Amino acid sequence: MFIKKRRGGIKMTFSTKTKVTDKGDAWGRGSVVQPVYAVVGANDTGSWSDSPCPTVEVSKEMDMIKKELARAGIPTQQTGTPSSNVFMGRRWLVAPVEKFPQAKVLATKLIKKHEKKTKYIYGAD
Repeated sequence: MFIKKRRGGIKMTFSTKTKVTDKGDAWGRGSVVQPVYAVVGANDTGSWSDSPCPTVEVSKEMDMIKKELARAGIPTQQTGTPSSNVFMGRRWLVAPVEKFPQAKVLATKLIKKHEKKTKYIYGAD
């Protein structure tokens, strides 16, 4: 499915298509489903006091990358996919199809640039 949005007079196409990047074990445990045009991902384990990837902290890191991509003229959509861990979901920043190559390169640079102050975000496969 494609979602078309207008940003500043330019039509952008966001794809909801997904792919399996890691098949996990024979029962599917550990498999990773991600959007095809995802540039950044993060695990989210909720807002419990003992959450290893708390929602608030994950949101801060995702928002930081989203803002920097927007400053470079790359809009993003945030989406989620389930994981085989019932206590965790995966969050993704998805770039428009038209800007994906540029977004992927910039996101990789941003993750490297901020690696000392981030714990939860990672580059999408």
